[in-house]
Amino acid sequence: AAVKIQSIQRGRQTRANPRGPAPPAAEEIVYDDDQARAAVKIQSIQRGRQTRANPRGPGGQALTAEEVAYDEDQAKAAVKIQSIQRGRQTRAQPRGPAMVVY
Repeated sequence: AAVKIQSIQRGRQTRANPRGPAPPAAEEIVYDDDQARAAVKIQSIQRGRQTRANPRGPGGQALTAEEVAYDEDQAKAAVKIQSIQRGRQTRAQPRGPAMVVY
């Protein structure tokens, strides 16, 4: 019960001051290439999660055929990637006992 009370209190404190301390000014922040690549990767992962969670697109409207249309090269590439992944999964599974014939 104490953990639940503490959790509720922390939530109230966060909602009372959601911004926390002020971030440094924009000119003070310097990103190197690794940080920039990491940020792009994180953003890409998050966009993918959002798309999978809500495939209808922004506003909940169904996507049009043009928005989801794939050209033939993309379809072939998708099949190839799926094939590679299925092969990896199959090879990763442990094999059963070998049949030995005497």
